[in-house]
Amino acid sequence: FKGSSLGRDITGTKGTVRGIKRNDFAKYRGKHYFAKNILITVAGGIDSKNALELTNKYFSSVSSGKKSKIEIFQKQKKPQVLLHSKKKEQAHFILGFLGNKRDNKDRFIEAVLASILGGGMSSRLFSEVRERRGLAYAVRASFDHYVDTGYFAAYAGVDIKRIDEAIKVTLEQCIGLADGRFPIKKDEIKKAKEYVKGHLALSLEDTEDVNKFFGEEELLLEKVITPEDVYKAIDKVTVPDILRVAKKIFSPKNLNLAIIGPYKNQAHFESLLS
Repeated sequence: FKGSSLGRDITGTKGTVRGIKRNDFAKYRGKHYFAKNILITVAGGIDSKNALELTNKYFSSVSSGKKSKIEIFQKQKKPQVLLHSKKKEQAHFILGFLGNKRDNKDRFIEAVLASILGGGMSSRLFSEVRERRGLAYAVRASFDHYVDTGYFAAYAGVDIKRIDEAIKVTLEQCIGLADGRFPIKKDEIKKAKEYVKGHLALSLEDTEDVNKFFGEEELLLEKVITPEDVYKAIDKVTVPDILRVAKKIFSPKNLNLAIIGPYKNQAHFESLLS
């Protein structure tokens, strides 16, 4: 995301943090914290009438404001490598592909794809990278969406001497799934679906996550879906759906590799992606 607001470090730099003044906070609050930008969610043993009364009492005086325009991210055109050289006993890498924006119709398919590749101990990356080759202790796949773009990523913490092999195997699993070399089996997709649904069900036992689940949908997509809607959408995912999405995401031009470890030669890692 270099060159866009998505690529900025949230914590800032020493210079920007030290340079912040009281007026900067006031300007930021005035720019973003107004009625049209605020959503209040309430979960738990609550009385809806009381919740509305309290909301009106404390927020009715907030000005309406005007939403700011989103800075649109310009997609990359070729693979990229970011190497952060640091003396460590273990190397860490993320193999990431540019993905889809938040309101894309394939987001539930992406969830099943992430589960098949790196969701738990029966996933492909866990089996191939950790169990069969002993290349990593921690390995997983994840994805996220933003207003205008998103990403799909695989992470592993590996032996510094075997990072090349770990990267190659991880990339091979992604590309091999997309091109059909490693077919998706019926029991595999079934396990992946249950994994996704189970994690959602467990997370919703926490009231904070209930607020987040409903709040994000309403705030960012301006609609509300229920957990049951998600379960039904996950159950509808088919193998052809997953292959279609995988082929779209796992494209060389969308590929990024970020590494933290005791290495100096970035060109070497760039060669692994060609």
